[in-house]
Amino acid sequence: MEFRHLRYFVAVAEELHFGRAAARLHLSQPPLSQQIRTLEEELGLKLFLRDRRRVELTHAGGVFLVEAKQILSQMEHAADAARRAERGQIGPLVVACGPLAVQTVLPMILKTFRKEHPEVDLNVRESNGHNILNVLEDKQADVGLLLPQFTSERLQRQTCLTLPLVAALPKSHPLAKRRRIRMKQLADEPFVLFSHQGADGFYEHIVRMCERGGFTPKIVREAGQHPTLLALVAAGYGVTLIPALTKSAAPEDVVFVQVIEPWATMPLWIAWRTNHSSAVLTAFLEVARVCCRKVGVKRRSSRSIKKHRR
Repeated sequence: MEFRHLRYFVAVAEELHFGRAAARLHLSQPPLSQQIRTLEEELGLKLFLRDRRRVELTHAGGVFLVEAKQILSQMEHAADAARRAERGQIGPLVVACGPLAVQTVLPMILKTFRKEHPEVDLNVRESNGHNILNVLEDKQADVGLLLPQFTSERLQRQTCLTLPLVAALPKSHPLAKRRRIRMKQLADEPFVLFSHQGADGFYEHIVRMCERGGFTPKIVREAGQHPTLLALVAAGYGVTLIPALTKSAAPEDVVFVQVIEPWATMPLWIAWRTNHSSAVLTAFLEVARVCCRKVGVKRRSSRSIKKHRR
């Protein structure tokens, strides 16, 4: 039995006339009659009572009509679902991310993606950078937003966002009154950093930035959460460097000062498996790129306004 047999049967059952059913199906009447006889032979029963004047459904034909319509409806639903999946409108997607993404561009990405693709089953998995690489390679996530640089034949990446670093200083610090400072001016300062084992690779990246500035930071405290890190700065335990877009909701006793060096930045990467291709993933990557461009333009515009005001 083929799906076309069901369509032919439903057309005849609804029209109760082979000529009208044939016209509806864009067939001639003899082939349609033959297809119905073939279906009846395969089922081993009569679906219609027919003579020269009328066509009627048998009791078995009436029952078969209900089931046939359900099958055809389900088939159309399956075909529609497949077409929507091909367009990236439905399907599952797991996004792995670390604190930097959560505090910067992820909220905009999620809001935009949900608006444009409301039926995608999107889930967010929070982790630190190195674990994100593992869950991507182990196929536990489809795409990741992370900090640490990496090389992997199984993953490809793009820079999602490049954030300038700012110095977070206690309000009483002598440098807190400056508008801009150089990295080397922090060389003798005690540093508080995110934990070496967490926070999406912050620790390693800040150490690299300090070394590029000509010194190795003297780390006196570590923190696992962003508010805790700034609380330590406010209490005078040390200074730190953080991305400019993560400085909101800071304690009153913390001052942020721009770092002069143009290379004093922190990249946010977007990564996915090299052999992983789906319309849903493609749609998410496009939304992420657009949102990151918007954040980048907004940040540059804000800096331009501040310079103009000065």
